[in-house]
Amino acid sequence: MKILAALAAILAGVVLNPVVAHADFVFDVCPSGMDGVVAGTPTSCPFADNVRANYFRYGGPHVGAYSPVTGENYSMDCVDTNFIAHLSDGETHPGVLCTGGNDAAVVIW
Repeated sequence: MKILAALAAILAGVVLNPVVAHADFVFDVCPSGMDGVVAGTPTSCPFADNVRANYFRYGGPHVGAYSPVTGENYSMDCVDTNFIAHLSDGETHPGVLCTGGNDAAVVIW
């Protein structure tokens, strides 16, 4: 019974502490035109493309994705709440914000 109570507390913590969307993120649009990475960070567009593909393939809010740059798999938490991405070209775009991995932030649409 204690195990079930502990598991319930852990799950409640996950549900009650969602990823916080940061309005100050500025994203560079990746060449695919369907996702972006936070400008000035080492997060790569090939990784962002994999996050997007897995988000739509498997659904969210938790997505695993492979980074061809680091050769590692990372977990990302995605918030599907009409996040408005501010793009480096001055435009805005609604999308899903995914954060996690190695301090990565990716927006997908």
